[in-house]
Amino acid sequence: MVSVHWAATQLQGNSDAYPTLCTNERGFAVVHVLFSVIVLSLFVSKLTSILQNMEQHRQRLHRVERQAKIYLEDARISMDVSLRVRKYIQWKERVNGHMADGMTEKELVSMLPVDLRREVLEEARAPLLDRSPVLTAIHGLSVPLYSTLCADIFEIQMHKPGETFFWYGKICKYMYFVTAG
Repeated sequence: MVSVHWAATQLQGNSDAYPTLCTNERGFAVVHVLFSVIVLSLFVSKLTSILQNMEQHRQRLHRVERQAKIYLEDARISMDVSLRVRKYIQWKERVNGHMADGMTEKELVSMLPVDLRREVLEEARAPLLDRSPVLTAIHGLSVPLYSTLCADIFEIQMHKPGETFFWYGKICKYMYFVTAG
């Protein structure tokens, strides 16, 4: 029992300060020291886990902000709207605590409030839609209708080269505006 007590106290950097303890006291001291080592290891483990979660959260936020920045730059969104989107993403991340990786345009803008989402999508899609004389005329006649088309109705799709998405005789449910390819 003496040697177990001595070894247990060495785990905490203590020396055996009370060599004349009776067996019961020494047994209690051994249990106490071992229990304190276990509690300390659990505390360090929990602290490490919390720090890892904080780092993963920070990396997720950075990844989402980077994806949003790339999207906003590619879509040539104005600096004012871009700043509002970034601020909202940071606020939303603080509220929710996490966001998904590899977000699409739809997922990215779906988390925005309706008015901000409409502004972003209108600015992102207007350069593509204004190539059509019909849609340019709609924009001139009814800005609310044009905004609804941009934000709620039109959806950007990417197809692989050579992929067939419509053909002669197919009954279509959608209208496609091919902008490239």
